[in-house]
Amino acid sequence: MTVTADYPGLYVPDDPTVAHKLIQSETWLVRDDETRQLHWRNVEHMTPSHRAHLLDWLRRNADAMRMHVYRSVNQSFRRYEIDGVQRAELIRDLLGDRPAAEWLEDTALVRRLVALQPAPAPRRDRSRWLPARLRRTR
Repeated sequence: MTVTADYPGLYVPDDPTVAHKLIQSETWLVRDDETRQLHWRNVEHMTPSHRAHLLDWLRRNADAMRMHVYRSVNQSFRRYEIDGVQRAELIRDLLGDRPAAEWLEDTALVRRLVALQPAPAPRRDRSRWLPARLRRTR
């Protein structure tokens, strides 16, 4: 399965190791609407809506993300960017006994997206709605 950088941005033809690098960073690949070129963008510079959609997408596709990262780690090993010991550690962490959703929450990208989410508005204590006949005070 090829995921393009239109959204969410995992596959870049000239760098198959991007999935592993992406999930462990605070940047994401976005495509410029005008030029259609890919750009690395820090998640802090994204709109709150874009960050929320990205976080939602990552959580819904945790299993697919894990497999993209698995292939990416293997590509890094084949390109001699990491050695066998590093690959074994990364794969052990990736495919350990944790579910994909739990693994994803522990990545640098998701932690940063969660930290940048605005705090929920405090809940106001409000009186219950009552019919007019019961609201009258005598």
